[in-house]
Amino acid sequence: MIKVDSHSSTWRNIKAYIDERCATLSARTDALTLNWEETQQTRARIAELKALIGETQVEEVTFVSEDFELPN
Repeated sequence: MIKVDSHSSTWRNIKAYIDERCATLSARTDALTLNWEETQQTRARIAELKALIGETQVEEVTFVSEDFELPN
């Protein structure tokens, strides 16, 4: 299991890319222009992207005031 900070810009960019890529690949399979082999390859790519997200445990970052020294 991979742990990530859901508020990091890196994670938001990765998640946005995966969501966009899955949508693009799904549209390809919906277009009915692919042969059987191409359809299976496209579905496998979608499955791999979704598995990446599924293997990721998104952790909410909590702020604990004792962790920081605040100026007076």
